[in-house]
Amino acid sequence: MDYEELKKDCIDYLKEGSNELEPKDVENIKKFVCSFKDVNERELWEIGKSLQIAAQLIPERADMFFQASFLCYQYSAEKGCPSALRSLGQYHLFGYAECRDKFKAVEYVKKAALLGNSYAQMDLGLYYFIGFGVKKNESKGLYWTTRAAHNGCTEAMESLGRRFLMDGKYDKAHYWLSEGIKHNYGGCYYAVALENLHGIGCEINIEKGWNLLCLAADHNYGFACYLLAEAYRLGEFKSMKIKRDMNCCAYYLQKGIKALNDDCMLLYGQLLFVGTEISQDISKGIHYIHMAAQNGNPKAQIIMSGLFFEGKLVEKDDVKAFYWIRKAGTRGGRPALRQLAYFYEEGIGVAKAPDKAKKIWEIYDLLAPDKPSE
Repeated sequence: MDYEELKKDCIDYLKEGSNELEPKDVENIKKFVCSFKDVNERELWEIGKSLQIAAQLIPERADMFFQASFLCYQYSAEKGCPSALRSLGQYHLFGYAECRDKFKAVEYVKKAALLGNSYAQMDLGLYYFIGFGVKKNESKGLYWTTRAAHNGCTEAMESLGRRFLMDGKYDKAHYWLSEGIKHNYGGCYYAVALENLHGIGCEINIEKGWNLLCLAADHNYGFACYLLAEAYRLGEFKSMKIKRDMNCCAYYLQKGIKALNDDCMLLYGQLLFVGTEISQDISKGIHYIHMAAQNGNPKAQIIMSGLFFEGKLVEKDDVKAFYWIRKAGTRGGRPALRQLAYFYEEGIGVAKAPDKAKKIWEIYDLLAPDKPSE
């Protein structure tokens, strides 16, 4: 069975129709995924991964893609695929396909880590470092992150490099970052760029930092693409003047979008929406802002909420306006909290809930900037 053809069939099938996920849609997706669940567990996981990426790049149909991807991961995990177990943990971590259970996230990741999945080992290390779903334990965090790095996980190499940089253990930091660079991982180029840009364990060297940022972007590190795009848009980088070039800006934004960087999605969407620096295309602009919101960018989520609330450029939908402002939550800062409290007070897109509004206003006040002493 040609699973590349299956992936294409899945994506074509799920592109059709609306994104309002009804019970009958879930049943249809289950039937469709069941029709090819007999492929081997690794191929099934790869189909799920392709569908997950489609969900992140086609926000208008994200619910459908996430649901189908989740089912692929479930079937693959039942066959014992460690990568699928780790992916299920990620779904519970980020709340994809209506999953959100930190204890299940840890449970799946632990199973995958013990089966040797290096990315799950990295996740488990992070959970121990921050105390997510487990008791905080830095020694266990270091153990699992180091184990992941030794097993070839380049993100774990970057994580160790950054952690050792913060602790002033520069020899250990450089060892792991160099290992990541040997594997052509953009994140390690980016970490070394930061060393040079901020003088961490070395003299500040803006030009060297810029060159390393370019290498990070060349190796598909999304945030490096965003920084380069902003530099070309502004015509400067730190103290270094560069030629303003919107073509280069657009190139790096599109490259960052392919790497699923939500900052690139948002900036590209805003540039298209406003149309003063590149050719205006409001519809495409909203598409990319929506994409950024779907990928967790709180600024984009606030914008999407406002668009649905106003109902001028998209069809007015108070339920979607509430959905996006709730998604932004505390990550959106005081602007998001103010709007969320207002929605609860007035019953916009949700039943009136003055008690919830009151609690949100309390958080809003706590986030107020310090007033100067009189």
